[in-house]
Amino acid sequence: MITGILIALAVIGGGSSVYFLMRKRDRRTSHTQATVLLESIKRVCKVVSVQGSFVEVLDYSNSKPVLLGFKSTKKALLIVRGTAFVGIDLAKASFTMVAEQRTVRIDRIPAAEVISLETAVQYYHLENGYTNKFSAEDHTRLDREARQLMQEKVSESHLLPLANDKVHEELQIIRTMIEAFGWKLALPEHVPSLPSTSPSLTASAAS
Repeated sequence: MITGILIALAVIGGGSSVYFLMRKRDRRTSHTQATVLLESIKRVCKVVSVQGSFVEVLDYSNSKPVLLGFKSTKKALLIVRGTAFVGIDLAKASFTMVAEQRTVRIDRIPAAEVISLETAVQYYHLENGYTNKFSAEDHTRLDREARQLMQEKVSESHLLPLANDKVHEELQIIRTMIEAFGWKLALPEHVPSLPSTSPSLTASAAS
């Protein structure tokens, strides 16, 4: 009888050890998958950008008084061209891997920003006054004003909202990759939900 009890306890104890080892192995597998998945996400993440071109005309004049109330005026007509790249660097997003729930949570998505702005200034018409002439400092200041004008035009344009909208295309790619691992993606509350994936993807994620 005692021998039977000892055997039963040994079997129960062995079963508990196997269960504990299996649970430990599952946790280790989840954490390994989380590490692999995070590295894969970082490789996929890129700058989602849109491009816009702008052309503006800057009419500049400056007058300085001379003798007997006369003025000396210098004038310039500038054509300013700009090419702006606006986007979201998803590599700057914050991710949290919740291995127990097999969930990748995006905690923060950075806002769209001007990644680069190329400007070119062409002096279409330049007229010096008799005693009021353009200097190198004038050209530097006008170039700076032209660039500032382009920055204002980019900020007022549709490029920033468009870049924010296009981020969903990149998130959709990331979600498809995550679901291929059998995980799921959780977005921040301020980000609208992504469209549902196809039934085949959902089925593969659940299996």
